[in-house]
Amino acid sequence: MKRSEHLTVADIETVLNNSMQSVRSKCKVEVDRTLTVQLSYQNEDFTVVGISRDQYRDVQSLRRLGRHLLEEIEATIIMGAMRSDITRRAKAQAH
Repeated sequence: MKRSEHLTVADIETVLNNSMQSVRSKCKVEVDRTLTVQLSYQNEDFTVVGISRDQYRDVQSLRRLGRHLLEEIEATIIMGAMRSDITRRAKAQAH
């Protein structure tokens, strides 16, 4: 893996996939140099847009980004499950 400032999209995907072992990512560098990442995790798909160059400039920053994205994905899934459980309980109590 290159440690230079010129990481390819394949390099970015490799670092993100390695830092988020249970998540698969597909990346695209946009014309404005922001990063768009499509993530797949536990049969859920997420898209994150507008990631600044500072957040993916090198391997270390990509690893931090990967950890942060994984935390956010897991929090989103947990919150979704909690909402579903609350809705299910409310329906059960109404009957």
